[in-house]
This record gives sequence, C-alpha cells and structure tokens, in this order.
Amino acid sequence: MSVSKFEIELFDRNVYFGLWKLKMEAILVQNGYEKALLGKSKKLPRMSMEDFEEMDLKALSMIHLCLSNSVLREFIKEETTTGLWLKLESFKLHDLHLEEGSSLKSHIDEFDSIVMDLCILVVNLDNEDLAIKLLCSLPKEYKHFRETFLYKKDVLTLEDVKGALLQRELIENQLTKSGNYSHDGEGLVVKGRP
Repeated sequence: MSVSKFEIELFDRNVYFGLWKLKMEAILVQNGYEKALLGKSKKLPRMSMEDFEEMDLKALSMIHLCLSNSVLREFIKEETTTGLWLKLESFKLHDLHLEEGSSLKSHIDEFDSIVMDLCILVVNLDNEDLAIKLLCSLPKEYKHFRETFLYKKDVLTLEDVKGALLQRELIENQLTKSGNYSHDGEGLVVKGRP
C-alpha cells in the first residue's frame, strides 16, 4: 500500500477558512479519519471505543499540524477532533467582518455558510446571538443601522437583520444607478437660505 503525501497551508487569520476546511477534510478522508469529525456519538457500532479514540487522536494531531502557531495556541486545550473543529468553525464566525465596499450579499452568504457548517456539527445557535454577530461583523458605515437594530427592537431575529440589510443594499444600488445618491455627503448640503 502506498502512502500519499498531501500539503496544506497552515491555517491562520489570513487564510480563507472555507477552502482550508475543504482541503483539511479531504486529507482526513484520504487518511481514513473523517469519522472523527462527527464525534463519539456517531461512531460506527462495529468500531470499538479504543479504535475510535485512536482515530480521533490521529485526526486531531493532523489538524494540529495544519494550524499556525498563533491559532494552535488558542485551541491547545481542546482534546477531541470534534471539539477542535467546532471551535475552528466558530472562530471564523467571530472573525468574520465585511470589508468596506465589499458585497453585502457575499458577506451574508459566507455568514450563512459558517452557520450551516456549525449546525451540521450539531451546535445549537441562538437566533438572536446570530443576529448580533451579523450586525457586529458590519463596518463603520453601518453604525446607525446596527444601533437602530440593537436598541430599538424588542425581539431581534437573524431573518429580520438579513432582510433589512439586503433591502438597504437594494435601495442603495437602485439610487446609485439612478444618479440620485452618492456616498460623498452631497445630499447633506442645504441650499437656498443663507
């Protein structure tokens, strides 16, 4: 049996998590350790606990070897593959920020992708917490929008925040296309009376 060697860049805050995750999962599959991501509760009935724990340790060490030192330091105490994987997933959710001028739709898609990955790993996420995380991932230009949602709403839901964000972007795009809107503050000038 031949052993194949696969290389993957070390995961740090500058590496796109979605692609790194896909490569890491592929390496675990190639080595037969992908079941460790699912945790003990999903182990195959014919597999002994000792065999599962050995597989889990090997998968955990493979992931450790693919993390930068700074990221590894943050998760060094995690003792299971599933636990580490969950923390890496939530790490990207906390670290997600919309760059000024970037597409809001793409940002929301990436946010939803991370949330779906966490749900697949059976993480219970509070809807209001997710709404707050999405609001906090927005840049300064969304300050008033964020404050309106955080302080004027009794019940905050992720669906409401996403809907309002997408509606805001749609309106801004339409105003920009029609020439009735600019980001240079020209609309703030009052003309007429001295």
